[in-house]
Amino acid sequence: MFQSNVKLAGLLLLQLIAAAGIYLVTQNDPTEHSSHPLLELSKHQITKVEISDQEKTALLQKQNGRWVLPELHQLPVNTNKIDSALENLHKLKIGWPIATTESSHQRFEVSEENFQRRIKLFHNDTIISELFLGTSPGFRKVHLRKGGDDKVYSMALNSYDYPTSLNDWLSKRLLAVEDIKVIKGEDFSLQKKNEQWQFSQDSETPIDETQAKQLEQAFNGLTIANVVEEAPELSEANKVNYQLEGDSQFTFTFYHKDSDYYVKRSDHAQLF
Repeated sequence: MFQSNVKLAGLLLLQLIAAAGIYLVTQNDPTEHSSHPLLELSKHQITKVEISDQEKTALLQKQNGRWVLPELHQLPVNTNKIDSALENLHKLKIGWPIATTESSHQRFEVSEENFQRRIKLFHNDTIISELFLGTSPGFRKVHLRKGGDDKVYSMALNSYDYPTSLNDWLSKRLLAVEDIKVIKGEDFSLQKKNEQWQFSQDSETPIDETQAKQLEQAFNGLTIANVVEEAPELSEANKVNYQLEGDSQFTFTFYHKDSDYYVKRSDHAQLF
């Protein structure tokens, strides 16, 4: 009888331990809290993004279906970069918070006064979400807090994907031209027929097809570094003009000064 009671007691103890383990796992399992999206909105609702650090702010705005930089001459945003940035936010799921008190905000640098990034998401002029990005607990991870909420989360996100420099958001291929049919230099004119380049006025004269294609590809892949806000004095002697015709017509002007190269396209007032 004694041995039977011992076995029963042992079995009961094991059941209690198992039940306690299941309870603790359930209470502490982050998956219980991971099905809730961080943003309760569609990324297509977002029409304006404001990203700040402690020194500057980048403003991106959607106008007529395209993202532009209102404070940088309305120039276009790098589409892939803004799409990726919004998609990464949209995919985030809320897990178990690592802190739940206001006193923790300073430590993780997600407070109103002390943050590494503040991201405001707008629909038109109405703010629909505000996020604070702070310190990093690990590779490509960041501490994050939603505005109006004391909870701090560890999220799979990188603050560097949300720069505050307008130039970092600028589309560096905004001057690139596709579907070129005519290229005119100062002493030549090339025309593309049946996917082959030839001289416009003299189709019988042999042409270096390799050089012609390299010139075409240079305009196809033209990439700028930044916008020149204070233009230097540029010499006419170091200037080269090209006229391109295709779906649109553009005149390019290239300058060379010291170790720098500058370019201007006829449809933009800015020098790049």
